[in-house]
Amino acid sequence: MLEKKGNRVKNKADEKWFEVLDFLQNELPKRHKSLYFKISEAEYRDQIQSLRNELNHLENPVIKTEIAKIVASVRDAHTSIDIPVYYLCPLEFYWFSDGIYAVNTAKSDEVLRYKRITHIDGVNI
Repeated sequence: MLEKKGNRVKNKADEKWFEVLDFLQNELPKRHKSLYFKISEAEYRDQIQSLRNELNHLENPVIKTEIAKIVASVRDAHTSIDIPVYYLCPLEFYWFSDGIYAVNTAKSDEVLRYKRITHIDGVNI
């Protein structure tokens, strides 16, 4: 059951993303020595607010990537988020005897699930 409260969704899985964004907005500036060295505070906060506004319409892999982009926008090599490769390319492949197949996909790419991969960007496999 989902219950809306402002722009938040009352669902534990979805609520965690708002908590992450709250941390990025409130705690990271306190804990980072010079967060606004390469980016203005307004631009940083605008990115967070923009993602907050779209959060309920995005899938987890996209949310994780957008959060990583926000963190990367501060342009500090010591401030980063590790994202497993699956979240950068939300496809899982398996090489069967008759070819390579997509065996797991993000919901947005379900049309590819269980399909044989014959070429990528015009290159035959």
